[in-house]
Amino acid sequence: MYDERLSRFGHVLHAAYSKDSCYQPMSSVWSSLNRSVGQCAVSSFLVWEKFGGEVFSGREVRSGIKHYWNMIGGERLDFTEDQFGYEPHFSEIELRNPSSLLADAAFADRLNILRSRVLEIDHRWNRLREECARCRACQNVEYVEGPIEHFGKNFDILLVGEAPAPNGWRVSGKAFQSIDGKLIPSGKVLDDLLIEIGLRLDDLSFTEAAKCFPSNGRIRKANIAYCSSILKSQISLFRPLVVVPMGANAIRAVMNKDVSASQVVGCRFLFVEEANYCIIPIFHPSPANPMCRKGNREAFKVIATELERIRSRREESICEL
Repeated sequence: MYDERLSRFGHVLHAAYSKDSCYQPMSSVWSSLNRSVGQCAVSSFLVWEKFGGEVFSGREVRSGIKHYWNMIGGERLDFTEDQFGYEPHFSEIELRNPSSLLADAAFADRLNILRSRVLEIDHRWNRLREECARCRACQNVEYVEGPIEHFGKNFDILLVGEAPAPNGWRVSGKAFQSIDGKLIPSGKVLDDLLIEIGLRLDDLSFTEAAKCFPSNGRIRKANIAYCSSILKSQISLFRPLVVVPMGANAIRAVMNKDVSASQVVGCRFLFVEEANYCIIPIFHPSPANPMCRKGNREAFKVIATELERIRSRREESICEL
C-alpha cells in the first residue's frame, strides 16, 4: 500500500544523507552514487521516532555488514537497502531497543546531524509546494490543487512529464492514475516499457515541467520558464542519479535547451552542478505518439545500462569494506 508520508520521508532522508552522518568505518566508500551507505542505524531511528513501529538489525550474509531496518504495521521498511547493489540476505536478526543506540556518543552525533538536515530538507519541500500554490504568473492555465511531485520507493530515477491534466494525478494523488483509480493510457505504455527493463511505474518518482494545466492543451515556453526554478529545486531535492524527461517540452525544461526530441532521445547527458546526475530523454509515452513504444525501446535500454552501472559501482564499494 502506497503511503505518501512514508515515501516522502524516505526521500527527505535520501537527500539529507552525507559523509558526516555516515557510520565512520564505512565513510571511505560514501559517495553521491551510494548515498545510503552507512546510514541504516540513524535512518531507522528517525523513522521509528516519527512513525513508530519496531527496529530490527541483522548481519548481511554476503558482506558481513550489520544492517538496520524498520517494521511498521507488519510491513518491512528499509530506506537504505539499495546501498548493497544486490539483493541482501540477513542472519542474526534481532529486535532492537532504538533508545539504547543513544548510549553510543558517535551514533548520537550522527543522529543529530541527520535530524537537522532532515528538518531543513522537509522545510524546503514545503516551501516549494507553497510557492507553487501561490503562483499566478501564467494566464493560459487552469490552476490545479494537490501535490506537485510523486515520491516513489526507487531513489535513483526521476520521471519528468510535461504538464498535469485537470482530472489526472494531481487530483487522484497518485502518478499516472485517473481520479477513478485507473492507469491512464500513457501510464500503461510507460509501465510496459519499464517492465521490459525490470522496473515498475509505481516504484518511480515523478514530477512535471509545467505545474498547471494549459487551458487549451498547449504548453507555452512561458509556462516552462515560470516553473523552471521550481523544477530545478525539485531535482536538487530528489537527488536522482537518472532524470528521464518525457516529451519535447519536458526535455527542453530539464536540459534548458531548445532541442527537438528526435535529436536527443536515447542519448546520455551528464549534468554536473549541485549534484551529479545523467539525463536520458524519451519520447512522450502517449499512445497518440507513434514513437511512444518503438521510438523508446532503445532509450530504455540506455536507462537499463545506466542503472546496471550504478548497481555495479555500489556492489564494488561494499566489497571494498
